[in-house]
Amino acid sequence: MTVLRTRMNSRADHGQARARSSTRSRGTKFVPSTKFVPKIDEREAAQQFSAVVTDFSAGQLASASDRSKETAKNWKAGRAFPNGASIINLARANPTIRAWLMHEIGETAEFDDPRVLARAMVLLTQARKEV
Repeated sequence: MTVLRTRMNSRADHGQARARSSTRSRGTKFVPSTKFVPKIDEREAAQQFSAVVTDFSAGQLASASDRSKETAKNWKAGRAFPNGASIINLARANPTIRAWLMHEIGETAEFDDPRVLARAMVLLTQARKEV
């Protein structure tokens, strides 16, 4: 079921309320890059990520991502890759992980830029679907 809410916009609809789906995207439209970017699968991403986090304990990773130690152990062993929310939390908490993620998605902009976060989520979602 789609939840509808109303929005007032005096220029576009002369002050009349109009229904708007809360599931619609806001702001600028996503335009995919035209440059070739090699694909990465979840297994390869998990192995690369495990190499990045070797110096961190499972407890540190679990705490930074708000996940269990068992999950963090799977990341360290290369058996699993963090989900979107976990990788964002980890990247926000640790400059090493942030630098790796930025390198992997081919971005040089500030990590706190919402466009970069959106791009990271799209790439992570694609990697999860390709497995």
